[in-house]
Amino acid sequence: MKKTNQKQLIGLIIILILVTFVIGLFQFALIKEYQENIKLNGEEILTRYEDEYNTIKYAYRKLSRAYFEERVNKEEILKIIDEANSADEARKDELRKKLNDILKDTYNNTIKNKFRSFQFILKDNTSFLRMHSIENFGDDLTEIRDTLRISNDQKRYVEGFEEGRIFNAYRFVYPLFNNYEHIGCMEISPSFVSVSALMDELFNDSSIFMMKKSIVDEKVWKEEIEKNYGNCKLSDSYYYDREIYSYIKNMMEFDDLILEIKNSRKKELDEFLLKEDSFTLNVKINNSIYSVVFLEVYNIMRNQVGYLMFYQENNELVYLKDSTIYKVVLMGIIWLILIAGILMFYRSRIKMIKITYFDKLTGAFNRNKLQSYLSDEIERSNRYGTKFSIIMFDIDYFKNVNDTYGHTKGDEVLKEVIKIAQDKLRINDLVFRFGGDEFIIFLPNTELKNAIKAAEKLRINICNKEIIAEVVKNLTLSMGVVEYDDDFAWLDLINRADEKLYKAKEMGRNKVCC
Repeated sequence: MKKTNQKQLIGLIIILILVTFVIGLFQFALIKEYQENIKLNGEEILTRYEDEYNTIKYAYRKLSRAYFEERVNKEEILKIIDEANSADEARKDELRKKLNDILKDTYNNTIKNKFRSFQFILKDNTSFLRMHSIENFGDDLTEIRDTLRISNDQKRYVEGFEEGRIFNAYRFVYPLFNNYEHIGCMEISPSFVSVSALMDELFNDSSIFMMKKSIVDEKVWKEEIEKNYGNCKLSDSYYYDREIYSYIKNMMEFDDLILEIKNSRKKELDEFLLKEDSFTLNVKINNSIYSVVFLEVYNIMRNQVGYLMFYQENNELVYLKDSTIYKVVLMGIIWLILIAGILMFYRSRIKMIKITYFDKLTGAFNRNKLQSYLSDEIERSNRYGTKFSIIMFDIDYFKNVNDTYGHTKGDEVLKEVIKIAQDKLRINDLVFRFGGDEFIIFLPNTELKNAIKAAEKLRINICNKEIIAEVVKNLTLSMGVVEYDDDFAWLDLINRADEKLYKAKEMGRNKVCC
């Protein structure tokens, strides 16, 4: 009984572990799928903003080209720039005023189209005319403006983001030629405020522009830094553009977002900022989830200089989260149902086994199990040559116990005897109730001489044991021991053990006969 229960329990535990493992794999797969979907969602949002950003750059590129070809690349203007390269300061002032007067209406038109910078640079990289800041001219931009230096050195068109002495901007720089001779370059540039404002206008996406402090401090005139930049609330290494900040529609929502990032995602944010790549953070505020996109901005030298930061409420993430929770909970419920079903099956199985193979009173195996088990063991012995023995025993004068103390006490005596037998025998030895007070013990891998020793040991243990204190004393057993020999049927083996049992009784009881 004990051995069978152990086997059943081990089988049950294995099944429970397998079911839990499989359900766990499904839940792990669901969580991995959720994480992958979040990643894909972030990549899709990032791609969308990159496409919007590139669309805006393309629009400004086409418009800047139109201004250059139609208003700037004209003989009258090119002659002014050509003469300025060799003119003295007084003549340069005259030429500068003349150029400004000619292009004043054009410049005002560029302002309406959200351009910020309109500048002419001589071939030695000195600023000749900043139409957006007329009083500032004559400074050497070689070390400050890579776009201008490259355009003049290589005499070609250059495009890219760059910080200047006053403003940051996305620069479109065109080389200037007079009679095929290079004379300098000009730039027309929208600020990132303009880029952000146009994205907001076209795509309804507010943003702020974060720029590295090291770049701003190195290039921008100090009096312009305080005017145009403020310390970024997300990182001590970045400024934000003051003008672009004013375009945010819902400042309270934006401030809540910044606060939540600082409180819950600051470490992750700092790690991403160190990598200097585009990235997305998802932040929960109240019951809403926002995707915050940091779109990398790099300069003409392909060095990262800052980020355009966008944010949007992301209902898809709410759906992904809710559906994943639902699936995980559902798998948990399925696991509970399966576990409950397995346990119920196990209990019913144990109950059925008890009914089919176990004696209800003593817990020993019954005759059904005895026939099945001995038939299998005989077949195994015949095939592999293994030895086994059986012991048949009964309680001497058990009828007197029932007659004297009643059947209830007699049943208690039977249970106590079997309990002692099961405790003293090996774990592989099995006890069967053959009928009444007759029992059979199966001893696998046991020759006759060792079976006799086991029988004697058990007889002595039970004889020395006070069974049901102060009621039944001096209980004795008679035992018959038989070793299996070839070509015995299971019933022949039992009959021989029964013969030895009765021989032990004829010899005076309380004996082992073999």
